[in-house]
Amino acid sequence: MMVADHSWYACKEHIELVIDDYVDQYQRAPEIEPVENTAQTGARCRQCGGTPAYRFTRFDGE
Repeated sequence: MMVADHSWYACKEHIELVIDDYVDQYQRAPEIEPVENTAQTGARCRQCGGTPAYRFTRFDGE
């Protein structure tokens, strides 16, 4: 079983910038999924701190 060990978040406005930063850091494309409710987790866009629309995930062992 693969376990997510790192998540980044991006709003709609900054998704391309966050993808670029992610690829620069990990040298691979992230798994990207839309997020609907981040109020409980307190997740924020990595670029601006706004409400995220997407979650980027890296899996342990990859």
